[in-house]
Amino acid sequence: METNIPTIVMVIAASVVLGFAYFGRWLEGYGVLTEPLLCLGAGILLGPVGLATFDVRIGEPGDAFVHHAAEGVVGLAIMNAALRLEPDYVRRHWRSLAFVLTVGLFLMWVAAALALMVLPVTLATALLIAAIVTPTDPVLADSIVSGDVAQRNVPQRLRDAITAESAANDGLGYPFVVIAIILLTQEAIPWSDYIVGTILWEVCAATALGGAIGFVLGQLYGAARAHGLVETETSVPIFIAMTFVTLGAVQLMGADGILAVFTAGLAFRAFLDKEDMAGSVHFDALVDRTVTPLFFVLLGATLPFDDWVELGFPLLLGVVLVLLVRRLPAWLLIGFATPVYRGWRERAFAGWFGPVGVAAVFYVTLALRKVDAPALWPIVSAIIVGSMVVHGLTATPVSRWLGRHDSVAD
Repeated sequence: METNIPTIVMVIAASVVLGFAYFGRWLEGYGVLTEPLLCLGAGILLGPVGLATFDVRIGEPGDAFVHHAAEGVVGLAIMNAALRLEPDYVRRHWRSLAFVLTVGLFLMWVAAALALMVLPVTLATALLIAAIVTPTDPVLADSIVSGDVAQRNVPQRLRDAITAESAANDGLGYPFVVIAIILLTQEAIPWSDYIVGTILWEVCAATALGGAIGFVLGQLYGAARAHGLVETETSVPIFIAMTFVTLGAVQLMGADGILAVFTAGLAFRAFLDKEDMAGSVHFDALVDRTVTPLFFVLLGATLPFDDWVELGFPLLLGVVLVLLVRRLPAWLLIGFATPVYRGWRERAFAGWFGPVGVAAVFYVTLALRKVDAPALWPIVSAIIVGSMVVHGLTATPVSRWLGRHDSVAD
C-alpha cells in the first residue's frame, strides 16, 4: 500500500495537540516537558532527519510559507495578548513600558551581538542576528505567564508586564533589523530616509493605522452588540479576522504589521465588557492549543542539524552566552527605573524569561530575502531551540521560586 505522507503528517501533528490537551496540566505541573518542545520533537520526527515526510529549508524560495505562517502565528499571539490586558494598562504603565521598549531593547541588542562574536561571523552579521533574536517572543512568553503554576506563583502585575512587553517589542524590533541589514549590505542610505521611511512610516504610521482599525471595528462591534446582531460566541472569528485585516492593511502601505496588531487589539479591547471577554478565553485556547502547536511541528522539520554540527562548539558557546547575557543583566540594571517590577527577584524573573521563538523565525526569513548570509538560519534556529529548552524547563521551578518569596495577591 502506498504511503500517504500528508495523512501521516496530519495524524502525528493532531496527536500531539490531543496529547497535550489531555495531559498538558500534568506535564506543566511537574515541569517534565513543555508543549512547544513536544511539538518541536514531533516536527523533527516528521522532518528530513526522521521520517522525511516533508523538507522545508529556510533561506530557499520555499520558505515563503514558513515566513507567512510565522507572521500569522505572531499576529494571533499579539492580538491575544492585547485582548488580555486591561483597557487602561498602557496608560497606567506607559513609563515602564516605554523604558523597556527603548533602553531595554537597545541593551539587549548590543549584549546579544557581543555574545555572538565567539562565532565565526562579522560584527555586522552578529548585529543582524542579535536584532532578530532581541524581541521577546509573545508565543512562548504566553506559555510561561499563563497556566496554573504561573497564576499561583507570579503576580498578575508581573504577568501583565511580560505580556505587554512581549507583544509590543516584536514590532519595535523591526527598526533594529533594518539598521543591521543596512550595515551588512553597506547600502548608502541617508539617515533621514531611515528615520522617515522606517521609524515614521513603517512603525509610527503603521501603529496609528492599527489603532484606527481597532477603534473602528470596536465601534461597529459595540453598536452590533447593542442591537443584538452579534453574540459572544462570534467574537473569536472577529478577533481572527481583525488580526489578518490589520496585517494585510499595513502590508499594503509597505510597512510592518506586527506592532499594528497590538494597537488594534488594545483599541478594540476598550469596547469589550466582561461578557465579551468570555470570547477572548476561547480565542486564547484556539491560539495556544491549536495554531501554536502546529507551527512548532513545522519548525521542527526545518532545523538544520548538519549546519549545527559543522559550526560545532562555538555555536553551543554562542547560544549559552546569548541566553545568559542578552536580557538578564539589562533587566537587573534598568529594573530600578521601572516601578512595575518590585524588588530584585521580580526583575530577575522578568529578565530571565525573555524567550526567543516564532518572532525570530519571522524576522530571519524576512532578513534572508534581503541579505546573503548562509550562517543566519543555523545560528538563529540554534538560539530558538536553546531558548525553548532552557526557558521551557525552568518555567515551573523559577515560578515556584518567585512564589515562595513574593506575594501573588496583586
